[in-house]
Amino acid sequence: MASRGRRRARVWVALAAAAGRPGADGTYWSRWSEVTTATDSAVAAIMPDGSVVAWGDPNRGGDVSLVAGSLKSGVRSLIRTPGALAALKEGGEVVAWGNPAMGGSMGGLEKVLASGVDKVFSGSFGFAALKGGRLYTWGDPRFGGDASAIAEKVQSGVVEVVENCCAGAAIKEDGSVATWGHADMGGDSSAVAKELQSGVKRIWTCCCAFAALKEDGSVISWGRDVDSGKVDAELRSGVVDVYSSTASFAALKSDGSVFSWGDNHHGGDSSKVAHLLRSGVARIWSNLDAFAALKEDGSLVTWGTGHGGGDHSAVEQDLRQGAKIREVVGDSWQFGALREDGSVVTWGKPTDGGDSSAVKDGLQSGVTQLAANHFAMAALREDGSVVTWGKPVQGGDSSGVAHELSSGVVNISKLTDQAFVALKEDGSVVTWGAAHKGGDSRPVAEALLRAVRQEEL
Repeated sequence: MASRGRRRARVWVALAAAAGRPGADGTYWSRWSEVTTATDSAVAAIMPDGSVVAWGDPNRGGDVSLVAGSLKSGVRSLIRTPGALAALKEGGEVVAWGNPAMGGSMGGLEKVLASGVDKVFSGSFGFAALKGGRLYTWGDPRFGGDASAIAEKVQSGVVEVVENCCAGAAIKEDGSVATWGHADMGGDSSAVAKELQSGVKRIWTCCCAFAALKEDGSVISWGRDVDSGKVDAELRSGVVDVYSSTASFAALKSDGSVFSWGDNHHGGDSSKVAHLLRSGVARIWSNLDAFAALKEDGSLVTWGTGHGGGDHSAVEQDLRQGAKIREVVGDSWQFGALREDGSVVTWGKPTDGGDSSAVKDGLQSGVTQLAANHFAMAALREDGSVVTWGKPVQGGDSSGVAHELSSGVVNISKLTDQAFVALKEDGSVVTWGAAHKGGDSRPVAEALLRAVRQEEL
């Protein structure tokens, strides 16, 4: 087992070298993040020569063989959906691969998007590209991959695009918004058309809806299960930020109050803790089913699905006022709070990282960073070692790379929904988790090693 872990670590040295060398200021990790991206089960990396290599699930972006000729050079950025990848090249050419129903097939737009594209955006089932202010879309036509119904509105002047699972919204330079895709999921904004004619400066999404923040501090939402009727008065002014779970939103106002709406099972109903959210909220985090709000007095407030992180009563004594929480991390149905004393407190779905009792000795002090994927969590300690817990196959068990994670790690991160990645001070990178979901890069080992040699020439 250990020998496989060492081989994997050497492979990741290649990827690290391809991205750059680490520095005390953390620029290495920033650069590495810029040249890699991942679907829910595959990873792609830009090499020093502008080519792309990928690994993981071949049906969801891990196999570039069909477009290999177009990915030999000139790639400057990568964009993802859960099942496909798109590369934006120098000169503005777009190349896509992966699951056709999620944007892996460009639907005849290859020639149109062979040059001049300024930016590419993504949702769950497709991509959108801006070329001179004009919008082009591809992917599943039922779920945002076809914007032809609003073609006249997006011929010019589009400056930003936001997509959720099944629909899209384009902000134009005059502050108006045009929407398309599945009507019930936000593709039909006719009910709020008047409010979206001007003044929109930013849009957030959840699975099935959108929320737009206007220049006057008001918020307008549309889509499935996001009736804001109970909090409409509070959303008319003063909103400074919006957060989302799978199917609900929470708005933070300038006076430190918070109001939520949407699906009650995903955090849309905060009535039980409303008295705690009237003032003093400084930061908010969310996972799929719940929200966590940190107040100025250091106390934490949670709401949403109880077993998904919306109820922290079991650890409330550890997170009481004065607990000095530095950061909260969550991904699916778990949260972990890192306190200033280096201790970690977790809650939520026990099997997915919400229960860290099996590794509690490693989390009582000395932790500097937390990471979470859908099914597990990882903690980086000040001595450079890593502690993991949660579902074993998805990253909760790192025994296969235990030697590499015992010292010298300087940063950790979620790689895909079922894998993690760690950066080491010697320039190597270690991965673990589900091999078929991006946790094993051996299939591209030779290409990555060639990249190292190119970098050293």
